[in-house]
Amino acid sequence: KARIDAYFQRKRREGKRVWPTTLRFVWAREFGEIKGKKHYHVVLLLNRDTWCGPGDYNDPDTLAGMIKQAWCSALRVDAEAHAVLARFPKSPVSWLTRGDDTQLQQALSQAAYLAKRE
Repeated sequence: KARIDAYFQRKRREGKRVWPTTLRFVWAREFGEIKGKKHYHVVLLLNRDTWCGPGDYNDPDTLAGMIKQAWCSALRVDAEAHAVLARFPKSPVSWLTRGDDTQLQQALSQAAYLAKRE
């Protein structure tokens, strides 16, 4: 959230239009089947007028870059050395339009891994 706020402030200072967004998210913790290591799955819900996708995965100024930096900050590790700890799916974006049930069903299917049963 702090990185998003800083991003908005920087864009405003540059005189660029900023589309407001509220960060919403869903997460699940899992333990790997083989090594039993803890890991997390996260779905972020954002305004598509603000970000229509993650952007360049190697650019720290894109949404993907901010996600990597935030995750490394939460883990208290160096972002450059450990950016690979944040991974993204092959199709990381679903757009939802209010009232479009087809889009909603597609997004729910994509995020269904969060509801795995033991």
